[in-house]
Amino acid sequence: MIHGITHNDILDAPTLDEVLSDVLSALAGKVIVVHYRPIERGFLNSALKRMIGEGIEFPVVDTMQIESDYQARLTGGLINKLKGKRAESVRLGQSRRRYGLPDYPPHHALTDAIATAELLQAQLAYHFEGKHTIKELWL
Repeated sequence: MIHGITHNDILDAPTLDEVLSDVLSALAGKVIVVHYRPIERGFLNSALKRMIGEGIEFPVVDTMQIESDYQARLTGGLINKLKGKRAESVRLGQSRRRYGLPDYPPHHALTDAIATAELLQAQLAYHFEGKHTIKELWL
């Protein structure tokens, strides 16, 4: 079990068709913060192609990508390679621990959203000096 969702949890849950309008309204004009953009973008894009024959692209700030880029800077280059220095895990929990953020139970939509938002705030504080616009961070 990865996500902790049981059959009972989804028994009376609405279908994507029933909430699609609300989801698209919530996305309109927003930059979404995610940890690993292929999941969110891929899911919505595939679902919309199946449902209405068209996909979607929307701007996201990907905390996993920010962390991957940082780890690459820390471990890149010939000297680091010769020393055997390797990038650390960029999974949400491990990334949060590096910034001294608390652990939350994983794979729950609300706590994952809060955890990702807190991680972004820490990344901005540690790696960016207020000289960047959000547009420079979105993908």
